[in-house]
Amino acid sequence: MDCVLSLSLQQGDLPKLPVPELEKTLQRYLEAVQPILTIKQFERAQELARQLAENEGPELQHHITERQLKTKNWAYDWWMNDMYLNNPLCLPINSNPGGVLPPQKFNTMEDQLDFASKLTTFMLDFKDILDRNELPVEKAASREPGQPFCMAQHSRLMTTYRVPCLPRDYHRDTAHILNDHIIVAYRKHFFTCPIRTEDRRLTTKELFQQFKAIVQSETATNDTPIGILTSQMRPIWADERTKLLVVDTNKSSIEEIETCQFIVCFDDPLPAQYFNVKNAITKSGHWINETGRDETNMLQQMLHGGGSIFNSGNRWFDKTLQFIVSSDGAIGICYEHSPAEGIAVLNLIDEFFTKLKAQEEQGYLENEGEKWSIPPPIKLEWEISLDTKNAITEASMAIDQLIEDVDLLVFRFESYGKNFIKKCKVSPDVFIQLALQLTFYRIRAWIYHDTTTFI
Repeated sequence: MDCVLSLSLQQGDLPKLPVPELEKTLQRYLEAVQPILTIKQFERAQELARQLAENEGPELQHHITERQLKTKNWAYDWWMNDMYLNNPLCLPINSNPGGVLPPQKFNTMEDQLDFASKLTTFMLDFKDILDRNELPVEKAASREPGQPFCMAQHSRLMTTYRVPCLPRDYHRDTAHILNDHIIVAYRKHFFTCPIRTEDRRLTTKELFQQFKAIVQSETATNDTPIGILTSQMRPIWADERTKLLVVDTNKSSIEEIETCQFIVCFDDPLPAQYFNVKNAITKSGHWINETGRDETNMLQQMLHGGGSIFNSGNRWFDKTLQFIVSSDGAIGICYEHSPAEGIAVLNLIDEFFTKLKAQEEQGYLENEGEKWSIPPPIKLEWEISLDTKNAITEASMAIDQLIEDVDLLVFRFESYGKNFIKKCKVSPDVFIQLALQLTFYRIRAWIYHDTTTFI
């Protein structure tokens, strides 16, 4: 990445999203659909395009042009509402991506906490970079080389929360709030974990001690896991959240979660016999040898937690970033998709593992805490009514049924890789996307894919 301007200056200098001329829009539409339509269907599409150009089209074009004058990106809110916030489906599986990261070797609980503290430090460093407007500006490499990208989605990763609401969800912007804590999920309990003292940020050693205090303080798994409510259909969760907010204790706990920077989930491993692929096609890829868990098993954990008896209640699916650190070394992420595209998250994860490798090569092993006093983590409390208990039971059954309907296989294609695709002068990303879309289209007869907008 290349940085020539500060992030704040670069964002201000970006041009507004333009409004293409109506004639050009219709022309591009016809060019796009022609390859997949029959001659008769294409003639019908041409006729519909002509009718639009002669009737409603000019007025609609005028409204869009007027909107463009008043907003930085005239399409963003419409797209966000249509693609995400209007969708009533539950977030896990339907919307939130899950990702398996390289498994780690944890011989002890301390190893698990050490990894989590380093990951947390890295993310806090990234937040500081954002706050100082020092994030390197990414630029186009192929099409329109040198054109700066909008970097707003990077800033939203730790300052945006998806609030369940009727008639649709909305984003809560917490950038103006002092985000001085993270949330730790452990055995379906939630803890607010301060990351600053009065005058400084906690060190990696101190974060380790915070995490250690949490895992040593709670031995029993929560039998009324409030977090599993976030896995429900959005209107149902919106209604339950409204009921919870009536009680001050619950309101305070929800506020802590909604305003945290991110969540660290300390998980129990999923048993291999539940989600492993029988007679796996390939033995390549990531495995946890001690437990025999394969990548399909681990992805199930990151995608939805494994169900109500495992880790689905150890999540808060509304939160943008949830880092999952399992005691057996399985590592992953579950993130609420609406604030940012996957590339922003993947770039961040890649950079973390690059730095982690460098630390290990330099012999960076520091587990002991500092000697001075630091603010302790606090377990979030809840006042749960009988109605809420029933709602938790219903949410548990709903997520279990949804998981039962998931047909998932992590498949590694080994015939050739990205180098061969590049030799064919094709982008590997484009190649895979087209393969996926062609497959889906042949099955479902329709496709969807968003795109980057270039000026």
